[in-house]
Amino acid sequence: MNQLVDHRAEVNVVVFSPDGELLASGDDEGRIVIRDGATHAVLRALAAAPSADPAEIAALLFSPDARRLYVAVGNKLQVWDVTTGERLTEAVVDEDSIRSLALSPDGQLLASVHFRMKLWRSEGLEFVRQFKQENFRAAVFLSNE
Repeated sequence: MNQLVDHRAEVNVVVFSPDGELLASGDDEGRIVIRDGATHAVLRALAAAPSADPAEIAALLFSPDARRLYVAVGNKLQVWDVTTGERLTEAVVDEDSIRSLALSPDGQLLASVHFRMKLWRSEGLEFVRQFKQENFRAAVFLSNE
């Protein structure tokens, strides 16, 4: 059995890319490790939160083509380029920490949940709308396929 030994803090989330070729894990200090899905070899490590101000990675989500990684860290939503390791954009979502993320089947919309649910365009994190209900715990998108 393999262990995720490249984290110094507790791992909160582990997710495979849609094609299964990549595996990403995030920890309590804002560190993300991207691995080969088959061999588990480390391909890249990302710092979603500065070491001087660590924040918990609450959710990770790959885009359908596995080229982008969506990250919920504290009250921030981030988009990373998986190939280059570059943070493409970041949005402060609310004063509350994000609890979960969901991506629409076509990859165009991203939902963030933090007691309220907000929708964003996945490209550039343009805000679309906020739902009036409160006390959301998680979000999912369903497909007719």
